[in-house]
Amino acid sequence: NILDIGCGGAWDLIDLIKYGFNQQNLYGVDINDDCISRAKTDFPLLNLSCQDATRLSFQDNFFDLVFESTMFVTLTDTLMSKEIAEEMIRVTKKNGFILLIDWKYGKFWSENYLACNKKRVKSMFNVGKDMEIISVNRGSLIPPVGRFFSTYLGSLYFLVSKLFPFLVGQVTYVLQKK
Repeated sequence: NILDIGCGGAWDLIDLIKYGFNQQNLYGVDINDDCISRAKTDFPLLNLSCQDATRLSFQDNFFDLVFESTMFVTLTDTLMSKEIAEEMIRVTKKNGFILLIDWKYGKFWSENYLACNKKRVKSMFNVGKDMEIISVNRGSLIPPVGRFFSTYLGSLYFLVSKLFPFLVGQVTYVLQKK
């Protein structure tokens, strides 16, 4: 069983179906009822519900994998972020995984974005006590740089990300529940 926190239109769950996952084992929650309503219409076999991620309706230890994608960077309320992380831990099975696909930098000019860096992840997810970080993987370049290289110098994109790791903004944390 897999849960997408902040699933929006459920597109990440649809990608999992393309990889062979059974729709009956895929769940998604989002606080935006319009997104969930549209996604239920488009993908009726998925288990989608409008929920507040600080109080999930699922039983303890139900999911093998719980993930989020670019949600924590938009949550500047540290208490709410911690509550969501605690719920993600609660519904994950022992030895199950939590996947965080997010941005390690906030927007320097905007208070509406808070970096999802390793320090924040360790704090939110009680790393060392409840969870262990299994791996940290680099993703996309920070958007202005990434857009430039994708548009004009696509062949150099991965070389730039390798030579200038500080320009990589997206990161994936793989955590395992103890």
